[in-house]
Amino acid sequence: TYRHDSHGYGKQDNSEPAANKRSDRVDPSTFIIYPNPAGGSSFTVRLLISAPARVKVTLVDLEGEKVTALERSHNWFSGSAVPFEQEFSTARFAGGVYICRIEAIGDGWNWSGSKKFAVIR
Repeated sequence: TYRHDSHGYGKQDNSEPAANKRSDRVDPSTFIIYPNPAGGSSFTVRLLISAPARVKVTLVDLEGEKVTALERSHNWFSGSAVPFEQEFSTARFAGGVYICRIEAIGDGWNWSGSKKFAVIR
């Protein structure tokens, strides 16, 4: 992003807002949805989290309409790096492209991410 200083000069700002700072308690490269595309009766959302957290998963279509959502505890010892996994049925999904948004909220930290996935019929 670009920010303007008090003199009106633009400069690139590579800092992230505090609420979106990456947490060392989550490995973003492990956020996957499989199978993708989902052609069977279900698909799984997976994320490696190494601290206790509340995890919120929201699945929306490309128009932003919520298809389903859930919130669940991920209670493991800090440093244990145990994957959060949640299976979803494809029964509520028409064939198409969707967005999965996941948010992990721990004691004094949070992390969020999103990915596209497809359901084929």
